[in-house]
Amino acid sequence: LMQLFIEPYNDYIFVGFGTESLKSIDEIFKKKNVLVFDHHTPKSTKSSKQVICPSSYGIKSYTEVSSSGLVYLFCVALDNSFEGLAWLPAVSVFGELGTNELSEINRAILKSAIKSGDVGVIKSLKSLALQNFPVHKALALSIEPYIPGISDNTEEAVDFLNSVGISLRKEGGQGYRALSELSEEESKRLSTSLIIERLGSSKEQEEVFGEVYVLTDPRFPVSDLYGFAMLLKACSYLNCPSIAISLCLKEFDVQEKSLGLLDEYVHEIVSALDWFYKERKMESSTEDNF
Repeated sequence: LMQLFIEPYNDYIFVGFGTESLKSIDEIFKKKNVLVFDHHTPKSTKSSKQVICPSSYGIKSYTEVSSSGLVYLFCVALDNSFEGLAWLPAVSVFGELGTNELSEINRAILKSAIKSGDVGVIKSLKSLALQNFPVHKALALSIEPYIPGISDNTEEAVDFLNSVGISLRKEGGQGYRALSELSEEESKRLSTSLIIERLGSSKEQEEVFGEVYVLTDPRFPVSDLYGFAMLLKACSYLNCPSIAISLCLKEFDVQEKSLGLLDEYVHEIVSALDWFYKERKMESSTEDNF
């Protein structure tokens, strides 16, 4: 906060954080104009600054609306022309909540994004991101869910798909099939195989094939909202927030750079998860010997 304070500005807007630091913000930015948009519930609502959070309006769960959604709704209340930017908070919804059930507020934002033509709906496998990627690449880049032996391993992803009878190439052998091009039967077969053979569960997953929300502009490097949120997260995680901002501004000359960051991000996450599960297995084995 002190680093921000020494900047030569009179107006500050905090998005996604601030409610847990209201006391410090009041003290440090005493003579500054501050506006806080945060979906987290504050420990105390006492502040001399303008604070907009769901709990202030009787919304108890932060999952009802994201901070990006709060900013969007605020801007639309000032000027309804901002409805044309509904796709941005729609991406944020999937970044925060993944593919979980959407709240009424988030559905309204998504509906606006569809109405504006920036977001469309397709039928595909709902549990995996990167719908416009080749199937084997989408599997190899999967971290939510993390797939042991397949995540960050393209060769293993190819072998696995071949073992469950899913063709990688389009008819005639011209190019690879995208994840979104799998049939409903193939999607269900793939999902069942992943759950039973790789994730070690016999529990049947319901509604694996259904509505997936995608960006309609083909220039985006990742089409589905869930995957695009993952791409933005990768850019930020690897200290390249300017790349994420460029994508949100539809500056597509950063496509190649952003996809390189996605590969690096997945590799780092999977390396950490591999280490974690290996250590946990070793601890479990040690305990069993005593």
